Amino acid sequence: MNTLDHKLETKRLLLSILECNDTLDIEQMHADPEVMALSGTEHPLSKEETLEYCRKEQKQWQEKGYGIYVLRNKATGHFCGCVGLRYIQDLPDPELCWILPRSEWGKGYAIEATRTIKDHAFKKLNIDTLYHYIDRRNTRSIHLAEKLGAQPLKDIEKTIDDLIYVSNRPS
Repeated sequence: MNTLDHKLETKRLLLSILECNDTLDIEQMHADPEVMALSGTEHPLSKEETLEYCRKEQKQWQEKGYGIYVLRNKATGHFCGCVGLRYIQDLPDPELCWILPRSEWGKGYAIEATRTIKDHAFKKLNIDTLYHYIDRRNTRSIHLAEKLGAQPLKDIEKTIDDLIYVSNRPS
């Protein structure tokens, strides 16, 4: 796979496929209990769990042709989080998900990156629907999903306590 084919950018951000050299930044983000609680994970991830997460995301890129992007500030190269598409078993289309370090909350990076990936998914990848699994306590992510134009999905069998929002490709 040519990773140059999978780079995106916004006004302020470079989005690139998660690589092994991103692991330390992701590990630090995953170590924050508040970040992880709002992501639906009950505990911070260990170094080993973060490495497994990175391996799984890289494998998804190879198998599906889409996955998680690492966000970096164009001007500084500073790590700003992860945003991307994740395959969810038993769903016809992927989840559009995001996770940012607390230091990057409130800067508009998540909406900037998710809009770019949403457009890429609908226009370039020909995906019809994007799902968003959001912890009920995560009011910031609920607001972000609504800013993306996503609607709550009510008629789905859920075994988790997350809210599910859905964005559909414009007709």
